[in-house]
Amino acid sequence: MRDLVRQKFLKHRDLAEMLFATGSAELIEENSWGDTFWGVCEGEGENRLGRVLMEVRDELRPGYKLSGEATPADVDHWHSRSQGDFEA
Repeated sequence: MRDLVRQKFLKHRDLAEMLFATGSAELIEENSWGDTFWGVCEGEGENRLGRVLMEVRDELRPGYKLSGEATPADVDHWHSRSQGDFEA
């Protein structure tokens, strides 16, 4: 999941900028449909998506080129750091 979220923000600079604009705020995937694994419903849940978003934000921010898209070398670098990221 972490790798997919990372790829989303590498491909969509506008979304990455919105993610970076959250600063160091805690991100909570609050929902009303009862998902307590990826999010939080009625105050209960593991908020795994929120944690993944915060981790990707912290990982990408230092090297992200806001003036342009990530280069293939950037993607390779971030991908090599993410080997084994198949769990939340």
